Amino acid sequence: MRWVKELFVNLLDWCALAVPAGFREDGLPFGITFIAPAWQDAALAEFGQRWQAHLPAALGATGRMAPVSAAVGLVPAAADVVRLAVVGAHLSGMPLNRELTERIFAALVDPVILQKCIPGCEQMEKTGDNQYKARLTAGVGPVKGVFTATISLQDIIAPEHYKLVVEGKGQPGFVKGSGELTLKDADGATEIQFTGDVNVGGLIASVGQRMIQATANLLTARFFKSLEAEVSSTSI
Repeated sequence: MRWVKELFVNLLDWCALAVPAGFREDGLPFGITFIAPAWQDAALAEFGQRWQAHLPAALGATGRMAPVSAAVGLVPAAADVVRLAVVGAHLSGMPLNRELTERIFAALVDPVILQKCIPGCEQMEKTGDNQYKARLTAGVGPVKGVFTATISLQDIIAPEHYKLVVEGKGQPGFVKGSGELTLKDADGATEIQFTGDVNVGGLIASVGQRMIQATANLLTARFFKSLEAEVSSTSI
């Protein structure tokens, strides 16, 4: 997954190499990403070259086989090498949820389900129409804390679109984030288009924009993973 590479590899200071892996039954190509500890780039490149050498791959539409590349110098790997391969799609694309649009939208506006899906949400109490007071535990890197937050659902067009806005304040600073979700039917499945942004201030902002964005991507991924589990297990 592109977001897995950008998020976890950057956040954990690892290195990664994406390579072709063959073709699916429908004829479309797919690839995998090899991930290793920091400073093992040469080892990954050497392993990727070995992988390519054993993969019968043609040069595009020419039909000619790819030539054998010159050997890459191998740097001995560390003793704690992490072996991991990941396949997937980018988070900011349009993930498919194999449920009806109405059922997914109902889950997205259900406060009980939202509390379970929003990472770190420990308490969520209704204060008005589509307005909630919440207690969140969140953090970026080494800076963590408890936030008192307001959660509001805006621009609701059931069952197609709405905007989720979260504003929180706590000892580490303040956090304001929003995300717009648009749902569409797609050949018996539901397609969710998601865009969002996040702003932080105070001590939590000292960790840097790169880590903030990586954490935001991680929390978004957790939200959708929890949503998928809730929709699959709950009759709404």
